[in-house]
Amino acid sequence: MSPGLRRAIVTARANRARAKRSREKRTPKRERKRKLMMKYKEMSLKRKRGERVERKFGIGENASRGKLVDLKVGSGLSGRVISLVPHGAYLDVCCERDVLLHVRDMSDTEFVGRPDEVLQPGMDVEAWVKYAQDGKVGLTLIEGSTDSGGGGQEDGIELGELTVDDELWGVVVKVTR
Repeated sequence: MSPGLRRAIVTARANRARAKRSREKRTPKRERKRKLMMKYKEMSLKRKRGERVERKFGIGENASRGKLVDLKVGSGLSGRVISLVPHGAYLDVCCERDVLLHVRDMSDTEFVGRPDEVLQPGMDVEAWVKYAQDGKVGLTLIEGSTDSGGGGQEDGIELGELTVDDELWGVVVKVTR
């Protein structure tokens, strides 16, 4: 390649680069902000797609999912952690909806402040049905821990028997924040 041709190519590249920098300087602040926001959204969407958890049990027309009303108190379920929220974790237990496992039901020996201290998305867990009524289901990781309506005590007091200024005595079982 001749030196004159080579110099022309280098000069053309330098001129294009200078023109691009000049054009970027002249771009309005609003347009630069819009481009930056679009880049942020694109990166955020890519991150969310990477965090997506594959369900243990299929979903869609071919998947046979059970009803929430068919769950029995005390029965064990195998499930996968789909997502974490500040107050618990949603599990896919092959029902019509994902079921919430509250942070208070994750451990009976130690305090769990956040669900990510115990669980991670995609983790397979064994849980037990704590209560199932009116289309709501509560799960627990503590085996044998169920609500039987009376709070699990034979000598429980009905709410209707209480009046204002009644004095109650009991044992603190668990404290949460």
